[in-house]
Amino acid sequence: SIPAEELLRSALSLGPGIMYGPVVDGRVLRRHPIEALHDGAASGIPILIGVTKDEYNLFTLTDPSWMKLGEKELLDRINREVGPVPEAAIRYYAETAEPSAPAWQTWLRIMTYRVFVEGMLRTADAQAAHGADVYMYRFDYETPVFGGQLKACHALELPFVFHNLHQPGVANFVGNRPEREAIANEMHYAWLSFARTGNPNGDHLPEAWPAYTSERKAAFVFSAASHVEDDPFGRERAAWMTRT
Repeated sequence: SIPAEELLRSALSLGPGIMYGPVVDGRVLRRHPIEALHDGAASGIPILIGVTKDEYNLFTLTDPSWMKLGEKELLDRINREVGPVPEAAIRYYAETAEPSAPAWQTWLRIMTYRVFVEGMLRTADAQAAHGADVYMYRFDYETPVFGGQLKACHALELPFVFHNLHQPGVANFVGNRPEREAIANEMHYAWLSFARTGNPNGDHLPEAWPAYTSERKAAFVFSAASHVEDDPFGRERAAWMTRT
């Protein structure tokens, strides 16, 4: 049998290094989706959108070289991968770093923001501007597998959304922390409610999940103590918008 770690590495072999994606060709995709949303192409259509807290950590499994670089080498590589990082953003990540976190965990937060969070925020802003109900989430549950290096990584929320934690092999990815069942109940039934009604709320959540608006920018945080946070990405986004 193939070890669980090798299976997971194989599944990730087509990672961020192979950037397949939609192309604006003027025929099938006639314009950039964000531009279309800004102009109201999906006006009135509710969306549920979110990220995991540590999205990019997943890709250290297929490219462990990230974990071997010092701070300067990490920042040099990140600048090559996603473009120049403003000094204000560098200060933000340094100031908000966990004291015991290795350098790669601190600076890969930049990759999480640029590759995943930034596009989510632009989408939410564009859609909410046309009065559509937008429900934003962040998934904070951290998996203990692989020595904890993945934390709340990309795709970790999927077994919770589909509530298949007990399927064979799933624990090799999500671990077996006791709080996972309650989080799965919250997410699964929120997604079902949204699919049925366009609204994820119901008795399955510990508090009401408000829609994201230009004023409040609320997000529902799924964790051992799930809760609502107002503008949880505000300081980070402001740091990126300050180009000095």
